[in-house]
Amino acid sequence: MLELGPILKSLVRKPAAPVLIILQLALSIAIISNAMSYTYQRYDYITRDPGIDLDGLIRIWVKQEHDGGSLNETIATDVEFLLSQNSVESAIAISGVPMSSSGGTSGFSNEPLHEGKRPPTAASSEASVIRLTESGLQTLGARLIQGRDFHPEEYLRFDRMAWPTGGSVIITQALAERLFPGVDNVLGKTVYEGESGAYQVVGVIENMFGHFLNWQFPHNVLIYPHLEMKDSVHYLVRVNEHNEEALMEDLTAKLRNLNSRRIVDNGKTMHAIARNAYAADYAMITLLSVVLAMITVVNALGVLGLTSFWVNQRRRQIGIRRALGATRTAVMRYFLVENTLLVGCSACLGTVVAFYSSAYMVKSYGFEPLPWGYIPVAAMFILLITLTAAFFPVRKASRIPPREAITG
Repeated sequence: MLELGPILKSLVRKPAAPVLIILQLALSIAIISNAMSYTYQRYDYITRDPGIDLDGLIRIWVKQEHDGGSLNETIATDVEFLLSQNSVESAIAISGVPMSSSGGTSGFSNEPLHEGKRPPTAASSEASVIRLTESGLQTLGARLIQGRDFHPEEYLRFDRMAWPTGGSVIITQALAERLFPGVDNVLGKTVYEGESGAYQVVGVIENMFGHFLNWQFPHNVLIYPHLEMKDSVHYLVRVNEHNEEALMEDLTAKLRNLNSRRIVDNGKTMHAIARNAYAADYAMITLLSVVLAMITVVNALGVLGLTSFWVNQRRRQIGIRRALGATRTAVMRYFLVENTLLVGCSACLGTVVAFYSSAYMVKSYGFEPLPWGYIPVAAMFILLITLTAAFFPVRKASRIPPREAITG
């Protein structure tokens, strides 16, 4: 028998402490449920498929000195050298690195300009622009879902005085859906850029990230088989994924020795670049984990202190019950049921607080609404903490001899 009647009468007789613990636990349930929800959202966000194979992919940046000669020749020499290394599977020169928060973007449309304006029926969108050399898709690990890769004769290198205004492009599925809504097969369609650029879509790849993760169009990417000759370039090199750090150090050192008339940075793995892109999200997950740990400790200490206080206040009551035949198990059950009842009341109040606070964060900060399933999970978590914290003083109370409790 759970003896709910005596428990309720005892709580109502002196309501101050129970009310305080209910408010504390309710607030904890609201905070924990929202924190768990937001932590999962962040974790789901940082584990999204990047659309390329990050394993074994490293980035090396090279800047040509003014007297260092032709960048075109430097790129050809560097790529040939990299491909000659036994540790290198493939290597390309690329204008900007995905997920690096640095790179070019441009506006594209499915219809050309007429008298300097797009027709009202035109579909337009911004996209990250990636320019790369031969074997680009293979090195990136991008996945074609329509069409083909670039042909060898489609690759070219140019400077600002000879900007290509035609040719082939490959786009992501997200960009295809924005520029050609409702069209299943966009192969052969023309993508327009600016006033004179018109490019034919020869391939569509699965969504990959462009240069900026927190941008409005993170999956909008357009790839050119062109590379602009400037004073610097990135190399993406695919190596054995099991020792990519050591191979990166070795390759950067060799590139410096190959040509001392340019700057070669220390390189970065794509995993490191991705982690830098998600740095704020990792920090938020760590912060929320610390908050959850602190709430756990605070609640455990609070319940432990309150239960110990109640046990000391009820020593005479415990002794009388034990003298009348109550078993140790019955005494323990009384206090544990009392704690469970408090958590139940806290869960009801915490549910209201949790959903109101979630609605405020949705409205003010654009968070996703709190899924209802996190409430019972948080309540069960709090119940586990309270029962664990209450167990030890309750067990001690159940072992008090009846004579000591009554006379003490």
